[in-house]
Order: sequence, then structure tokens, then C-alpha cells
Amino acid sequence: MIKNELKKSIAMPMLWGFLAVCLLFNICLAAGYRYKIVDYPFFSYVRDAASEAGIIVNKEFSQKLTAMPDSPQKKRLASDAAAAQPVFAGYDTSYLAEAYINLYDISGKWAHLMKAKYENLQHAVQRLDAAGAEFSLYAASETPRMHNLLFGVMLRAIITETCILAALIMLHLCAYERQNKTERMIYSSKTGRSVFHYKLRAGFLTSIFCFALIAAVSLIVYFALFDYSQLWSCNVSSGFNYVSDRAGLKPVLTWVSFTVAGYLFAMLGLGLLLSLVFAMMGAVIGLLLRSSYTGMLLFFLACLAMLAIPYMFSEAGIWGGYFLAQLSPVTLWFSSPYWLTDMGSLSIIPLHETAGIAANIVLWGLLLFVSYRYMKRKDVL
Repeated sequence: MIKNELKKSIAMPMLWGFLAVCLLFNICLAAGYRYKIVDYPFFSYVRDAASEAGIIVNKEFSQKLTAMPDSPQKKRLASDAAAAQPVFAGYDTSYLAEAYINLYDISGKWAHLMKAKYENLQHAVQRLDAAGAEFSLYAASETPRMHNLLFGVMLRAIITETCILAALIMLHLCAYERQNKTERMIYSSKTGRSVFHYKLRAGFLTSIFCFALIAAVSLIVYFALFDYSQLWSCNVSSGFNYVSDRAGLKPVLTWVSFTVAGYLFAMLGLGLLLSLVFAMMGAVIGLLLRSSYTGMLLFFLACLAMLAIPYMFSEAGIWGGYFLAQLSPVTLWFSSPYWLTDMGSLSIIPLHETAGIAANIVLWGLLLFVSYRYMKRKDVL
């Protein structure tokens, strides 16, 4: 039975057309940044310098860099190395809590929870300091743009595409019999309705396949254009890496010390889990409506609502509702460039995205179970 459902999903014309558009878009995105946005010659020089001078910016690094042939890129890198500072030594995260509380006028227990989050983050900063993360080379002064390109642009595109596709696959499978006018024949008995069990399994497997395909092809092209061969072991919380929000410039403060490779795999894992949450959303809507077009409309309206609700709560000063709404699947997707970091004003708990995705798996899993049980008992109209 599951083979038949897999054939239905894989034979869907929209699937391959959507995959082709996504892959073409991602390739163009990477190529556009390669030739127009980032300073690729400097990034390439940093990578090559790392093979000779190492990836820890210290006195030995500067000495080895001095021995290398002169060039504009060497001059810039030498300037970066001379400006490297122990960012995390004595770094106090409490000022960030106060900044967000004052900027957004957060009060009561929500302000207390914001302070508690940054008190916990202080321990993570101390671990980063002990590991010497701030002296990790990464891409030197080009680090913010390179980090944003990989994790804020490319991975966000991959996660966006696979989440939408996962939901559409489930909607298609759930509506397949109605569209082909075989619904009455198949669903006239409880035994026939058990086919939904196989539909769900096929939908999840196809979603995983699509995630793997889009991620693999997109990242192979990306790393062919941007060779990270000497930089995989660099720490993403390098002193050269920073983000900017309403609180000003701040280092990339991760809850766990991550190398570039480790952070990439962690983000891909979270992205895959989030795409399965979207698959469950599509399955719940599909089981209840069994109409791909109406289901698609409802799915996109629900996504827009999930994006709008947090802003409505923040404007009204209802901070409990605001922080709870930040745990919806869509707001988790929206904040993906900041996963595994402090998340700024978007969160009051450590590892916000991990807790949010886990909670959504449980919630949508329960909704899916209830919808499936309802479908098995519902009269066919």
C-alpha cells in the first residue's frame, strides 16, 4: 500500500516542477552573492591564509601572515588580525536583557524571564571565552556577510522551500481520491480508510527525500562556489562575527560552542524537523478538508495569521501572547537565521527553536492523531 502512495506523491507533476524552480533559484542565489555581494577574493585569500597560518588569530598567526607575499587582501587581513580583541572576556549579557526590556517596554514576570534567559546565557559566554572562540578566524572582517549568506540566506531558502513543499505533498495525498472521484469506493469502509495511515507515511518519506535533495544540491553548488575547506573548524561565535538589531551590534552568542560544520549540521537537522511539522500541518488540514485547493488556501491563510499575531500582541503589550506566538511553526521559520543563539527580543527561554520545534511535533502530532481518528469515523459525503 505504501508503494502506491509513494508513487502518487512522486508522480505529482507539481512536485518536480517545484523542485526544479527551487534548485534553480538557490543556484542563482549563490551565484549572485558570489559575483556581486560578498568580497570573494578576500574570502578566498582568508581560506588560503588559514592553510598556512592557522585558524586562531594570535601572535603566531600574525608572524606567519607577515611572511606571505604582499597583496591588498593581505593588508586587510593583517589589519583584521591586529584589531582582534578578547570580545568575551568580561562580557556582561545583562545589558542585553535591560536593552530589550527598555526598548519594548516589557514588564512584570516577562521582564524577569528575559533577565533569567540572559543570566543563563552568561554561562554560555564564559564557555565561549574559555574555548577562545573570539580569536577564531572564520572569514575575518568578511565573516558577518559570509555567515549571513550561508545561514541567513541559503539555509533559510532551503527551509522555506521544503516546509512549503512538505505541506503541499500532504494536501495532495489527502485529496487524491476526491480529485480522481474514487473517494466513495475507497472510503466506504473503515478498512479502506486505513489507507490514510499509508498516505501519512508516504508523505513524510517524500518530504524527507525532498529536503535531502534540495539541501544536498543547493549546498553542493554553494560550496563549489565558496570553498570552506580550511574553515570548517572555525567557531561561528568568532569575534569577527556579529549581528545587528535594535539593541545595536552584538556578537553571535550561541548556547553551545559550534564550529561552522557543527552549526551547519545542527541547522539542517532543525530545518528537517520543522519541515516535518509543516507536513503534519498539511496532513491535518488535508484530512479534515480533503480538497487540495481549499486546503492550500487555508494553509497559506493560517501561515499569514501566525506571522501577524505576534506583532498584534506586541503592539497591544500582551507579552505572554507575544512570546507564546513566537513558538508557532511559521514564526520559528521566520527566526531561522538566529536559531541556537540568544534570539534577542524574540524569546524568553534558552534554545527557543529547539523547544518550539519539539512542542510543535507533540502538538501537531496530537492534532494529526485526532484528525485521523475523526476521518476513520466520518461519513463520506
